Amino acid sequence: RRAEKYTRFSTLGPEARYMSWFSNVPDAVKYAMLSPDFIAEVGEYRSITAFEKLFGEAEALGLGPLETRQYHDLFNFCSHSLMLKGDKIPMSVGLEGRYPWLDDRVVNFGLSLPAKQKMARMKTKVPPRKILAKYMPAEFAWRGKQGFGVPVEAWFKGALRDRLHEAIGEGAGDGILNAGHLQGLAKQLEAGDPHVWPYLWCAYVFQQWRKQFDSPRARCREHLANSTDRFARERSRAR
Repeated sequence: RRAEKYTRFSTLGPEARYMSWFSNVPDAVKYAMLSPDFIAEVGEYRSITAFEKLFGEAEALGLGPLETRQYHDLFNFCSHSLMLKGDKIPMSVGLEGRYPWLDDRVVNFGLSLPAKQKMARMKTKVPPRKILAKYMPAEFAWRGKQGFGVPVEAWFKGALRDRLHEAIGEGAGDGILNAGHLQGLAKQLEAGDPHVWPYLWCAYVFQQWRKQFDSPRARCREHLANSTDRFARERSRAR
């Protein structure tokens, strides 16, 4: 999958190519998924702007290719994605996370190392792997990342097919999504195109998020009105 993705985005500039590892939806695809009226109302936003800004700052600092990407990760991916999830997800169940890799001494030491000590023959995280290899088998310490896939493509062809089309219709009815383009992507998916499901997934999740949070006050009033708590119902009527 990585090789295929690298081939598809290899002709892009360094900022756009690096962004492709983080973003499921390139700007051109995003604009096509949104209705022209909505784009005209809110204006165009280039997702790559943040990458261009940080890559420019890194270049001004004289950083190399690897350090430039670490600079971006530190000020964008880590702070706006990983740390956000690391805080909100455990706090949603009343837990407060602790992340030793974010200790300022560890971060500063890692950033101070030369690039050749951080990577070796396509292997990343070399220093912690060497430490781990002292206590664990080498095949464990040096193995590649093992993620887990979610069968979104199969869902959209099966169990979630109707809900996907329903979400597309709802988004179009609100004047936000471009139903014609998204229906075309859905047809491409059913015809076997393996590249379009991330775009459809983003549109689907966006619409579910809107349904949940677009009018929280109205949902709160509805919840209070239907509550079994007498005081909650009285408060709802009072408002």
